[in-house]
Amino acid sequence: MRPVLLLPEGIAECLTPAQLEAILAHELAHVRRRDNLTATIHMVVETIFWFHPLVWWIRARLMEERERACDEGVLRLGSEPQIYAESILKVCEFYLASPVACAAGVTGGELRKRVETIMANRLTCELTLGRKILLTATALVAIGAPVGIGAMTAQPSHPQSHGELAAAPAAAPEFEVASVKPSSPRAVGVRMRRDPGLVNFGNVTLIDILAEAYNVDNQLISGPSWLIDARYDIVAKVPKGVSAGQVPAMLQALLLERFKMKVHRETKVTEVYALAIGKRGPKLERAEDDPAADLNGRDMVVTSGKASSSASRPAGGFQYLDNLHYPDLGFKAVGVTMARKP
Repeated sequence: MRPVLLLPEGIAECLTPAQLEAILAHELAHVRRRDNLTATIHMVVETIFWFHPLVWWIRARLMEERERACDEGVLRLGSEPQIYAESILKVCEFYLASPVACAAGVTGGELRKRVETIMANRLTCELTLGRKILLTATALVAIGAPVGIGAMTAQPSHPQSHGELAAAPAAAPEFEVASVKPSSPRAVGVRMRRDPGLVNFGNVTLIDILAEAYNVDNQLISGPSWLIDARYDIVAKVPKGVSAGQVPAMLQALLLERFKMKVHRETKVTEVYALAIGKRGPKLERAEDDPAADLNGRDMVVTSGKASSSASRPAGGFQYLDNLHYPDLGFKAVGVTMARKP
């Protein structure tokens, strides 16, 4: 509001009166143009849009243009180009530039380019009324075009919030009968079977059901902790004539009806890891020729110290260990490939 011009102590001894007058004219040009205010506003923009490279590019261009404009103002007042260029060089020789980014100084901008422009006495054209109108129109187009495109491509509003997915298509069939109840606290293992005419899930989490219903990897699903903590047994009868491709939509309808569950999609940046073989090779032991000798090609579940086998699979499998009775054991894989999921 009340600009103050700071002069280094003893500057009058280093500069001639003509050079000091040219420097003062330069700084008064910054005051008339309100360059400090402009620089401060752009610093706020940089703070908000710090991630956008264009904002940082504009900052450098603003500094160059405001120094060029002040240089042109000094030359228009009648200062000799050589005297003015020497005054800038002497200030750079004897004094440091201002450390405050929002404060204008005589040493700002690209010095060599500025001196060459001053010595050549190249003045840019005045910004006439026609050019001002063209500049304003360009700015309006730059701002209005993205807004207009966004308005034309916006999705129509729905009862659900923006980005929310419909739980199931309106015409999707429903299960003839469905039983949903909490699993036993002592239940181990997960059962997910989709036989003809029947969906049979046991000890599954809601994330497991969401993955089946929306055909996404369960690792891409996030939400409240009870999505993982609570486990359910679901048995549902599929109507005759319903194809397997319609079952996911029926699961979506079941989630909406029984759990009042709604989902939405969003994009997140997360860390990912690449599984690669180290320089010394893999440290896992290669399976024996006959992995069935250990697990007989079956997935095993251990409860209370006794092993019970599940449905037969190709040779090799996983041995799941009950965390309730054996919290430190985990599971054992025998004769399986790296690509196979447990």
